[in-house]
Amino acid sequence: SQLLSTYIESNELEAYFRNELSKLQKTNKTNVIVDRFKFPTINQSENAKDDLLIVFSDWHVGKLIDFDRNKFNLNLFRLRLSEVISQIKLIDRDSVKTLTLLFLGDLMESPMRNIRKGLILENGVDQIQECSRFVLECIEHCTNHFQLQTTALFVSGNHDRATQDINEDYDRLPYKTMVDIVRFNCEHRNLPVTITHSPRRTCYHSVNDHVSLIYFHGDACSKIPNLVMSDTTAKHKLLVQGHLHHKSFTDTGLNYTHVVQPSLCGASEHEFDELGYVGRPGQCLIRCRDARINVEWLDVSN
Repeated sequence: SQLLSTYIESNELEAYFRNELSKLQKTNKTNVIVDRFKFPTINQSENAKDDLLIVFSDWHVGKLIDFDRNKFNLNLFRLRLSEVISQIKLIDRDSVKTLTLLFLGDLMESPMRNIRKGLILENGVDQIQECSRFVLECIEHCTNHFQLQTTALFVSGNHDRATQDINEDYDRLPYKTMVDIVRFNCEHRNLPVTITHSPRRTCYHSVNDHVSLIYFHGDACSKIPNLVMSDTTAKHKLLVQGHLHHKSFTDTGLNYTHVVQPSLCGASEHEFDELGYVGRPGQCLIRCRDARINVEWLDVSN
């Protein structure tokens, strides 16, 4: 109408629109019954379910923290892990197609305390045995709840070593011993789980036809672009790590998504320097539906 008003007098333009409006009113039918729109039924087929990844890391079993901003010991760890498991049990099992459990290292604080210096540890805690017990319970609770054949992927962290020398303990022998105990007990209990433990610092796994998982602890894998380029598949890359003790979910929208897992021990006195990170205690789970990725944080209140 603004364009027409430059060529036609305003009173003539108004008369034209009034005439057109009267025509519409004469032909308008007000007694037409409109059928209700029926929304299509979405079948909950296999394609409409999630590939679920539950991430466990940075438990630091045996670590003792006692300062004004945080307390942590074996009993508090039990309470926090129990709260995480309770949240996992609230997930609708019918919405899950596949289940993968990631154990990304630093589950123990230091199995050889006489070698690792400068650590405050709880006396009398057999870290390998206690950690084995908690890992086994996580696997059992998850497999019982979801009733699925489960994949459990293990990679160790810097606190799982027996020595500070990477060349002497590259396989992280205490961690390997813990995983062997878990594997034996899973077989004894007939749990539907396949366990993979790799001594490599960076490991790969196929989540589905669209997403490739790259998992690592994080202490020796700071160059994320290099990890992305090392996976030559055309799939979207999902990088998951622990180590930093804080939440981070970076979706590039391009070729990779990067998730950093928080810790169950929470903040310690060593994390308040200018380079440290402080995160609320918790863990995370990741839902993949085709190439879509979503992260849910499993915060704990204790």
